Amino acid sequence: MAIDLPHLIKKTCLKIALFAGCAMDFIYPGHGKDIVTLLKKTNIQVDFPVNQTCCGLPAMMIFL
Repeated sequence: MAIDLPHLIKKTCLKIALFAGCAMDFIYPGHGKDIVTLLKKTNIQVDFPVNQTCCGLPAMMIFL
């Protein structure tokens, strides 16, 4: 028996905190917008904490 996940999610009110970091802001800005759009379509409330800081990914990418 398959689980109808989209139907189950729409019945449940979920809330998440989205950590975007500077990579999402500067490297993949469209991805962040798409994620929020998708989550809202599935009835998931998105909280974007304003005190987010850089995770260090850009600095690590220099040494890869």
